[in-house]
Amino acid sequence: HKFHADGNLSRYKACLVVNGSSQQLGVDFDETFSPVVKLATIRTVLSHCVSRLVAAVVLALAAAAGIEPPAVGPDRKQEQGPHSMQ
Repeated sequence: HKFHADGNLSRYKACLVVNGSSQQLGVDFDETFSPVVKLATIRTVLSHCVSRLVAAVVLALAAAAGIEPPAVGPDRKQEQGPHSMQ
């Protein structure tokens, strides 16, 4: 927790850590390393996963409907508009 100078609670703090139950006696049991992930990293990974999932859902729906799927991903082949870089 973070506190103001007068002792009042300013905000809660949390950190995401890995479960230590996978340690093995005699191998890494005495080590106290605690890998911590920054919130910005979690947001970036989740954002990437969501964008990939949306692309997969769009392709699946297009296939189920029997229509030409929209261009998705870096290999997209679509007509170049007047403002696109060539």
